[in-house]
Amino acid sequence: MQPLRMTIRGTYWDSQVYSGKLYLFSREGSLRTIDWDRLVESLKVPQELGLAMHCAFLRSDYFYGNQWNMLFEDKEVKSLIQSKFSRLAERDILVSEQIVGECTLATQDSPFPFPHADTTVYRNVLYAASRSGIFRSSCRRKKQAIIVGNAEKIWDCPMLSISASYNTLALAAGDDGLFELEINKDEGVPDKNAEPKEITKKNCTAANWLYFSTYGSSHVGDGFLADFKMIERKRQSDIARDWIGPNVRKLEKIVTAQKIFLEKGYSWGTKDKICQATNSRVEVVQYNPWKETDEERLRPLGTIQLQPWKGKVISGGIALLGTIIECENAIVVVPSEGDPITLPGEPVNWRVFPRSKYYENTLHIVYEDRLEIYSFNHDYFVDQKTKRSGIRFAESRRGGGFQGR
Repeated sequence: MQPLRMTIRGTYWDSQVYSGKLYLFSREGSLRTIDWDRLVESLKVPQELGLAMHCAFLRSDYFYGNQWNMLFEDKEVKSLIQSKFSRLAERDILVSEQIVGECTLATQDSPFPFPHADTTVYRNVLYAASRSGIFRSSCRRKKQAIIVGNAEKIWDCPMLSISASYNTLALAAGDDGLFELEINKDEGVPDKNAEPKEITKKNCTAANWLYFSTYGSSHVGDGFLADFKMIERKRQSDIARDWIGPNVRKLEKIVTAQKIFLEKGYSWGTKDKICQATNSRVEVVQYNPWKETDEERLRPLGTIQLQPWKGKVISGGIALLGTIIECENAIVVVPSEGDPITLPGEPVNWRVFPRSKYYENTLHIVYEDRLEIYSFNHDYFVDQKTKRSGIRFAESRRGGGFQGR
């Protein structure tokens, strides 16, 4: 099944989509906030394709979960839904400047230093990593205010990548290593006594979450898994329902990519998958932190072959939809089912949203003159327990966006 493609013309630097808002950072240093729900609903499609359009760009969660198993076991129903996505994919959706203008809620100077290296959104707070440090800005609507608030610097160490989960920011600081910073779940700021915690001094250019563990990528050294253990909070007694203390993450060990894959290469990981690129192939390993032995925790799944003309692997990402591999001459999407999809050209930026609830099926690619938003809708029909490409959907372990380069 081919993905849907939406094109928004403009010279952008970065994009985020969160809670019904599309945030577009321009290369001139401005930030535009767009009513994403309204924009999608403004795009006219035949009535019989309305559900597919809604699921594709607004509610990727609609067809996930056990409640749909019986429905998809009916081959006629499954075929009908797939045909709607296929018919919609035949349309190249070009968003006019008029629609963008009508759906724009606010345009302002970016609250962050420009150009920032990375952004993420977590619990209604927009975070940015830059050479000047880490910044936060509220994107929660208060009364009638719709602009993103003024930025607050929360750490002055230069950063390359930022990712949030478990009320913690995972921070990639290049030669300074990988750090974590705990944040208050209500305000998104560090507690008064909170200090950044050094996880390792190993070079780290990108950081992402594997459940409650983190993975550090590096272009100059060996990637690594910061393997954590979750210590569950305890009940006060066998009878009482009161819990004692919060869950605690404890660092067990640092496992290098060379130990995982037995060779060198650029590597990356998200949730239950870790990948390493060597020459024209990508090895995939499944990570399960609940298993006891290393053999069970890190299980090889197979190899993805790349055509040599696509060039050296620059970066990668993993989402429900599959594995995303940025090469020198193209972005390759290896879906959780079906043939690889090659998107030629060199992007300015790109990102997927593996920890999102509503947009986890989308891929944003910023090119020189446009933003292309791809929606992949094949994964609803894939057996999540056996998929080799892409992270596994699990309702009990959902958790918000992976950064591209």
